[in-house]
Amino acid sequence: TGCEAVERRLLYVMSESAALRFPNAVFAALLVALLYLAGRMAFCGPMTAGGPGQLRRPFALLAAVGYLCLPQPFWHAHLCAFDTTIVALLFATTVVWHRALVARSWMWPTAVLWGFALLAKHNALFLPIPLVLHWLVHAALERRVVLYWPASARRLLGGVAVSVAAAIALGLVHPLL
Repeated sequence: TGCEAVERRLLYVMSESAALRFPNAVFAALLVALLYLAGRMAFCGPMTAGGPGQLRRPFALLAAVGYLCLPQPFWHAHLCAFDTTIVALLFATTVVWHRALVARSWMWPTAVLWGFALLAKHNALFLPIPLVLHWLVHAALERRVVLYWPASARRLLGGVAVSVAAAIALGLVHPLL
């Protein structure tokens, strides 16, 4: 097979095909758990953008098990692909995004989860479009726009400098840019 761990049996736990499918199965299980937690609002707590509403346990469980029983996601969870992984990461990013709308401390976990989603699959590149549209609609309905600008010009310039440096580094490293 070409895999040294398989040939020498070092750290050999499962077959190569099972090892390639294992992360997708883990993210499928994580997605089902996140669906339940988001349904219960236990993950977000009472400070979500939608308010303190909670689903009762049977309904949150029905949402999670209902997703688990859908044929296509169940089939994708068994593939050697990143489809279920990106769905789980995008869902987690969106759930944390709702928390970040009302609590500034949740902006960084949202950014980190979106970064993990970008590392998993390029589909995450399009997630900011609906999130920014949601933020604008949310701000219009609340009749307020909350912009989190840095408190000092020094922080703002530092953020711009880091962004420009990252763009230059990406341009130097990436072959298509």
